[in-house]
This record gives sequence, structure tokens and C-alpha cells, in this order.
Amino acid sequence: MTNKKTLTLIVAMTFSPFLIAALLSSDYSPHQLSQKNNGKFLTTEVYLENKPSSFNWHLVIQQDNHVGLEKLNNIKIALGKRSDLVDIITVENLSTAAPSTSTAAYIATPTGQLLLSYKQQDIGKPLYKDLKHLLRSNSK
Repeated sequence: MTNKKTLTLIVAMTFSPFLIAALLSSDYSPHQLSQKNNGKFLTTEVYLENKPSSFNWHLVIQQDNHVGLEKLNNIKIALGKRSDLVDIITVENLSTAAPSTSTAAYIATPTGQLLLSYKQQDIGKPLYKDLKHLLRSNSK
């Protein structure tokens, strides 16, 4: 009986660090399963007027929104090695590019389709989390 306990203890001590590491490094926790995005998905297909020629994701903001533009620059810096996969595009008038007037910024796909919209107060950590998730899931 003591041999079984000893063997069980050895096996548990051997594999428990791997199990704990796998659980801690997982990107999905139960509270994230209910909502993965912080921005609002656009229900209609809206494309940028000037289709970008690069294969990068785009952060779109109105040209005169200096506070939002500074936040987008900080988000791009915070992406680290993935910052090369993102461009910041300023447009003169967002209302012609997109349907919503209360929106301050958008995430656009590499093809130029506006995907997620964000209000001024959501430019920052919510936008950063969504962009990081998109870049990570599309880099595989």
C-alpha cells in the first residue's frame, strides 16, 4: 500500500508543474468566454475609401482627434514585436468612412474593411486587448 502512495506522490510531483504551467499560460479563462471583444462589431460591410496596399491591420481615427491619435501611438508601441503588423490611418472625416458618428476609432482588417468600432473612452486598454487578440489569432 505504501508503494502505491509513493508512486502516486512521485507521479503527482512530476506532472503537477506542467499542469499548473499549462493552466496559467492559457489565454482563455471562464470570464473571457462570455465576451471576447470590447469594441462593437460593425453589422454592415464598410471599407476604407483608399484601400491600403499593405498586409497590416489598421487603426483608423479622425485626423483632428489628437488625444486619440496619441493613445493609438502608445498602443502600437505597447504591441512590441507585433507593432510592425499595425498601421495608423488618419482620415479627414470619419462620418463618410463609417456609419456611426459617436465612434472615435476603428480597427480595420488588412483588406480595409472596418471591423470593430470604439468610443473615445474605449481607446486604450479595451482596444489594445482586442487588437492583441486579433494579431495573435491571425498570426498562426
